[in-house]
Amino acid sequence: MAQKKAFEVDAWLARPSPETSIVLFYGPDRGLVAERARAFAVRTGLPLDDPFSVVRLDASEAEKGDGRLLDEARTVPMFSSKRLLWVRNAGGQKGFADDVKALCTEPSPDAIILIEAGELKKGAALRTTIEGSFIGMALP
Repeated sequence: MAQKKAFEVDAWLARPSPETSIVLFYGPDRGLVAERARAFAVRTGLPLDDPFSVVRLDASEAEKGDGRLLDEARTVPMFSSKRLLWVRNAGGQKGFADDVKALCTEPSPDAIILIEAGELKKGAALRTTIEGSFIGMALP
């Protein structure tokens, strides 16, 4: 299972696994979730102000069922070796969880997906999908 306990998160952030391409930060403290997500984004080495390298989405945009998350993840980067897809406000959206599940089964070699979510219960679809994936990491 690809998950850590709350006290292990900072140690993992200092040395993230290179195989991990989908990272979920979740919890009731939105400030801490955002802070840790930003720390991970900085560790990717991608320029965070470059719109060609970093795509920021709201989970409600990816929920519409138009496959935007999948399209963005499978887009070939123009000026760098990878792209960062930074998704905020994730939660119990079924369409979004389905897209993440598709990316877990057929990962994109060119994308790193960073997801910020609120409190997710143990059986939440998004959390369960990432915890059961070989390329994902769920961090409370």
